[in-house]
Amino acid sequence: MRALLLATLLAAFSPGCSGSSGGGGQAAEPTGGAGAAGGETGGQQPAAADDPEVQLRAAQDHAVEAMCERLVQCGIEDAPPEERAEHEKFVAQYREACEEEAGQSDLSPRQVRVIQRCVNEAASCQALDECLQEAQKK
Repeated sequence: MRALLLATLLAAFSPGCSGSSGGGGQAAEPTGGAGAAGGETGGQQPAAADDPEVQLRAAQDHAVEAMCERLVQCGIEDAPPEERAEHEKFVAQYREACEEEAGQSDLSPRQVRVIQRCVNEAASCQALDECLQEAQKK
């Protein structure tokens, strides 16, 4: 059962899900504006907090952390009652594996917003799962 839970968690946001649309969309948005021109003409680098790519990555990290926490809890809730105590021993490992796997992908700003909305608004685990499917669409 542990393997099934972990596979479910990791399948939600494997690197292939965001594919070229996640990486391509992200690269085009932050670097197309002032970020590209400022680096070439002024020679000044924007402060890390002002860098759109840094902001997007921070938002992604927070969204993924919250998503993984909810997914792990849903996995435990979905487990048969007699197996829940066993699964609860591995919560930290499940969460870490989920965050590591999801963090390997560069999500687009849209995907980050969808994940944030799903985590905050989905009342049930089924609603969370259905909502997160939107993040995988192009």
